[in-house]
Amino acid sequence: MNLLKNTRLEIDLQITDYFSISENDKKSVKEILKRNFKNNFTGLLSSRQLENLMLNSQSDSVSCNLVLAKNNNAIIGLAFFGKEYSFFKAFSAKSFMDSLNTLLLLIKLMGSPNILIRTVKNAFSRYTSTEPNEHQNDTHADIYLLYICTDKEVQNKKLGHNILLKLEEYLSQENQKSIYCHFDGENPKVKSFYLSNGWQTNNGLRKKRQIAIKEIQ
Repeated sequence: MNLLKNTRLEIDLQITDYFSISENDKKSVKEILKRNFKNNFTGLLSSRQLENLMLNSQSDSVSCNLVLAKNNNAIIGLAFFGKEYSFFKAFSAKSFMDSLNTLLLLIKLMGSPNILIRTVKNAFSRYTSTEPNEHQNDTHADIYLLYICTDKEVQNKKLGHNILLKLEEYLSQENQKSIYCHFDGENPKVKSFYLSNGWQTNNGLRKKRQIAIKEIQ
């Protein structure tokens, strides 16, 4: 447990596993993800689909998959990490409820043309690219950062920075070599965030879907 203080907030940073936290905390995690990614594919996912994503992206290399930032026991930020996972597996239908959620997700996509277009573009970029994945090494030890976000009502510019530091500290203890993520290269604030925290970008010829990489010391 780390306590970070500034003029307005006392922040408790925790490394944990999503499936070991309380039901209330799980609900808060989903709410923060949905608020932060409301204009993206993630924002359209049902609670069940989000849980399946978290389950299927668990890495065998580390025992935890979540950094939580809390203030007065309320979650105000998080980072979710594990192995790279295709969000399009949200369309899988292994049960009646999965089939129903898949149908509802398709209806949501059809009603959100901007999100649908971005989703199709991302899928096309991912599955047609012939560029080598230079972020990968010869082992399975690389960790993928699926999400990092903070509550939009929290005015603390260092919160994302501190969440990353806590994550990197944990990965170092677990003898992991690196962590990487994909981000929107057309969003200068997002790119600046990773660069200012010591990450390197490796986008090849792509402008939209870029890769940020951080070697773990």
